[in-house]
Amino acid sequence: GILFVYQRNEVNMHNLMSERITTIQALVGSHAKNADHYRDLQTANFGTQMENISKTTKSDITLYSPDGKVFYSTTPEVFDKMVLGNRIDQKAYYNINRLNQRFYIHREMISDYEYWALYAPIFNNEREIVAIVSTPYTEGDYDFRREAFFHAALLIRRFLLLLIIALLFSTREINQMFSP
Repeated sequence: GILFVYQRNEVNMHNLMSERITTIQALVGSHAKNADHYRDLQTANFGTQMENISKTTKSDITLYSPDGKVFYSTTPEVFDKMVLGNRIDQKAYYNINRLNQRFYIHREMISDYEYWALYAPIFNNEREIVAIVSTPYTEGDYDFRREAFFHAALLIRRFLLLLIIALLFSTREINQMFSP
């Protein structure tokens, strides 16, 4: 029961993450379609559009150049304070640029904080990559551990209830068998 819930929730969480990154990819892509180069995206108007997308999707958005360097973030203090490096994760870069993945999802870690990182390429009208978008996804967004815990608690509660009913029934039956 619990393993089933865990596996189902893993699939649900992966579906939510892929939906989030493809939504962000489509929204950012709609504003980047006329760009010839990632530098064309470094305008105040594009920054305003990214802020709006960030608010709409409730996501921190980071944009990387096609060669993997950060050039825009809706949370620049993360990079200003050097919490994250200024380059894209190597595995993400390889999967997006070399394996031509539609999106890439994997776990990353900052000191002892683990989170899911979602990446997707942003294409222009010529189907060239002009940027790579990234957003974090924390398990707080979908807490499958909590749901598994509640499922386990429900199973234990049902078991205890059945055990109490069985004890009451068996006690009554035994008393009837040995009564004069």
